[in-house]
Amino acid sequence: MPRKYKVTAFFVSLSAIAVFLLFIAPVICAQPLPPGARPEMQEKKLDEQVTRKPPPKRGKEEPQIVEAEREKIPEEILKKKIRISRIETDGNTLIPNDELRKLITPYEKPETTLAELQKLADEITALY
Repeated sequence: MPRKYKVTAFFVSLSAIAVFLLFIAPVICAQPLPPGARPEMQEKKLDEQVTRKPPPKRGKEEPQIVEAEREKIPEEILKKKIRISRIETDGNTLIPNDELRKLITPYEKPETTLAELQKLADEITALY
């Protein structure tokens, strides 16, 4: 097939696709309005959907941290001594391990109270 016919066939195909997209596809894809619906209300809804407001810009404001209420533990349980051989942390990525070890080491003693462990947890949380 000569080159001239190939170019002509290409443009004929391109024209057929353009006619389909411009005239036939919208008719096929269009959905009728439900009974009782007013076209102007549908257009208004579409305009509202298209012109959505962008999300608010976040400035350099600090997020507010809301502390959860801590469950009250009875004093007799807080004062009870427990034996701890080693405290390990796992999955830490924000605080260097050396810094955590400095905090944890004083609490790794033969007898520790739950109140001391709670204090350690508060100190670690304060680092974050």
